[in-house]
Amino acid sequence: MWLRERNLALSLRAANSLIAASVFCHPNGAIYAFLLLLFIARYHVRALRWRHLLCLAPYFALAGAWAVYILQRPDYFIAQFRANAEPPLGSRMAGLRHPLGMLAQEFTGRYLEHFGGSSVWLSSHS
Repeated sequence: MWLRERNLALSLRAANSLIAASVFCHPNGAIYAFLLLLFIARYHVRALRWRHLLCLAPYFALAGAWAVYILQRPDYFIAQFRANAEPPLGSRMAGLRHPLGMLAQEFTGRYLEHFGGSSVWLSSHS
């Protein structure tokens, strides 16, 4: 808040740098990007100038770095992306129909594996 009041351009660059890093670490980072957009629309839309578009540079820089990573082995990237996007024990929507089953899936798939239990990733691909 202090930086926003003193230097809007610098605060936008700092905020977007952190949000860009979060977006490229996890898709939920987009939630923060949306919240920042709402905040700017509410409080700073009149103060924005064309020069403030430079605050979007971190997104392009990280997208470029990610593209370099992907282009090293696109087949590995696609396999990794699919493995992370698909739940190991079935549909994510099934948890809404069967809440106890969802809890069991979360416990087994997310925690048991990491504390010495069997791997749901290995059992689903065997």
